[in-house]
Amino acid sequence: MNWVVFAIFAYIFLALQKGFGSLISLPEAFGGMAPSLLLIFGVYICLSARAYLALWAMLALGILTDLITTTNPSATIIGPASLGYLLAGFTIIQMRGLVFKESVFTLAILTFSAGVFAGLTTICFFKMRSFSWLTNDPIEGWDSATQMYRYFMMVLYTTVLSFPIGALLYRLSPLFRFHEKKSY
Repeated sequence: MNWVVFAIFAYIFLALQKGFGSLISLPEAFGGMAPSLLLIFGVYICLSARAYLALWAMLALGILTDLITTTNPSATIIGPASLGYLLAGFTIIQMRGLVFKESVFTLAILTFSAGVFAGLTTICFFKMRSFSWLTNDPIEGWDSATQMYRYFMMVLYTTVLSFPIGALLYRLSPLFRFHEKKSY
């Protein structure tokens, strides 16, 4: 896999997600969440790249997601989405032998399942902050049920957007050179 092309595309998806997030976010009645374009890109990488490269890519995309997601306005916590994306990437790698890798429908279905895994992992890590025997430092105004609803609506919205974005990414697959052999 060409890491320079990966970095350029990750930056483009990061800029689109952060820049247009407020424009394309759902109304507050549906959770108010913006779709995760980085998740779609990560699922595409997991379907196409080698397993160890895909896991590193998912970890990097998870760190980017942690950096742009602020649940606490005073601090950014790096870790919950990173581990969630890593778990989602591992799940996709285990499932990719059972599906057609170059199908937009496969990308959409696996985007849904990866979003559920990443969302549940993120919610679990934030919930663990409120346990008295761990840190006893709950986030004010944060409720697990509300966050599950918000993440589920975000995952549904992301799944719908994965159809056109996936079609575009599959057209641009030769740029990534996923299965090029090294000459050294």
